[in-house]
Amino acid sequence: MLFAVVIGGTMLAAFAQTDTAFRLYGTPKYIGTSHLLLAFAAILAFAIGRWLATATGRVPSSTPQAAETVVRFWFWLATGLTLFGYAVWLVIGVKNGFSLGTLREFLTTDDPQLADTMFFEMFATWKGITTCTQFGIAAVPLGLWLFFRGQRIVAWPLALLIGLAGLRGLIFSERLALIELVVPGFVVAIRFALLGRPLPPFRRFAVQLFPVLGLAALLLVFGGFEYFRSWRYYVNDFDSYAEFTLWRIGGYYTTAHNNGALALETQPTYPLPYATLRQFWHIPGLASTPLGYSNLTGFDPSTRHVGMLEQFATPELNSEGGLFQPALDFGLSGFLLFWFGCGFISGRLYRTYLVGTVAGLTLYPLVFLAILETPRFLYLCYPRSLPAIVTLLVVAWLTSRAAQPASAPSAAIVPA
Repeated sequence: MLFAVVIGGTMLAAFAQTDTAFRLYGTPKYIGTSHLLLAFAAILAFAIGRWLATATGRVPSSTPQAAETVVRFWFWLATGLTLFGYAVWLVIGVKNGFSLGTLREFLTTDDPQLADTMFFEMFATWKGITTCTQFGIAAVPLGLWLFFRGQRIVAWPLALLIGLAGLRGLIFSERLALIELVVPGFVVAIRFALLGRPLPPFRRFAVQLFPVLGLAALLLVFGGFEYFRSWRYYVNDFDSYAEFTLWRIGGYYTTAHNNGALALETQPTYPLPYATLRQFWHIPGLASTPLGYSNLTGFDPSTRHVGMLEQFATPELNSEGGLFQPALDFGLSGFLLFWFGCGFISGRLYRTYLVGTVAGLTLYPLVFLAILETPRFLYLCYPRSLPAIVTLLVVAWLTSRAAQPASAPSAAIVPA
């Protein structure tokens, strides 16, 4: 249902938008009826995969109490790595001239040059070290699993991680750094607080309002960050900031689908799968070896994407669109098979999420986030998600081993 609403809703909005409206974003309209039909074919393939996942296999057992030791260790390890990454990043920034005065100037002036200086010069990334900040994506669901099982002490490091992500999103115009912590955390909290227990009428009504409240939260968060990111460039073009926010957020989703449709119409398939294997091709140092994608294929996909936008669309709204990317890797038949497989994996993880296993409560929230981001890009195929995926897969394997000796029914405890 979520995939159908997100993909179907945003694609219908893009399809209904006129060429004149698209040109306000700096690009012609490329989405046609064929792209709309492909989108609904992907929805159908995803739905079939999800149905097969829930109709086959056995219901998993709940996670035993013994798994808390494993979860606790990996939570603190992931938290420590995240804080280490932020500490190194801060040291780099201070060394390159960052100070509280710089931050105050950034928040109180409209100088776009300062934002570029902070991002590209002061806080230069150190691959393999600053990447440690991405372990926070794993730390949050693990910490919430512990929190709802009575370990309240983890609330402090969780609050610190979310606060640092919010500051990062503000300084670097990287909203996703906050979203990829808050959204999965919300999905975990819903499982513990609401599912599997009777609800009074007021709470049941509030749950029904979640989609509307989620949309409102999206507008508020997007608008809040966009004020420091791009409003300074458009302040004279709109009557109000609210009007600008609606225009801007609409462009993020509709132009992403439009860019995906443009790539289908103008670009050949990749000689080797790239979009769905991006994490592998972006292993630090791999590009300079004979196994680098450019060395194997003779071209750089990122350069091709930017060149396409400069020739046919706009480099400003440069999201590639996640929906059609598998077709560039595998062709149309592979496109449908890819979304079928995603539906199957999503269905299996959702079932473990309902049961309350560690795997379900930590991995399914990332799938939930990935579905929300699919109109813009394939989140789980990007390098930023790799540290969390690896960490959570290891935790899921270790906790499943801890569950094996527990053969008596009394050893299984449902977290919720």
